[in-house]
Amino acid sequence: WEVKANAVIDRIILEKAFTQALQSTASSPLQYLLGCYERSISALSSAAGKTMGDVLQFVQEQAVSYAALSLTYPEMLPHTAQDQTKSVQYLADQLKRGLHPSFFRSLVERLAEPD
Repeated sequence: WEVKANAVIDRIILEKAFTQALQSTASSPLQYLLGCYERSISALSSAAGKTMGDVLQFVQEQAVSYAALSLTYPEMLPHTAQDQTKSVQYLADQLKRGLHPSFFRSLVERLAEPD
């Protein structure tokens, strides 16, 4: 059931990121993905059991993967060049404010991977 659950979680994250991209008044996909990551970090500290911890780890991995994809392949999610600039600026702002170090480390590792 783990593979099936991961596929469902993956689909939910991606669909929500697409929804965010399509709603002009909503947050950007990157903002949503950073929020997913932060919420999973918070939930991980109180997670009961290994299964819940594994699910939250998977959420973190997917949030980082889709954030990397949205930054390197902006056409993946429906948004304008202005939105892409906003996403990069948002990431820079979050770095200044104290973006969770594990997110940034994971993002850099993901971006450094060969295609």
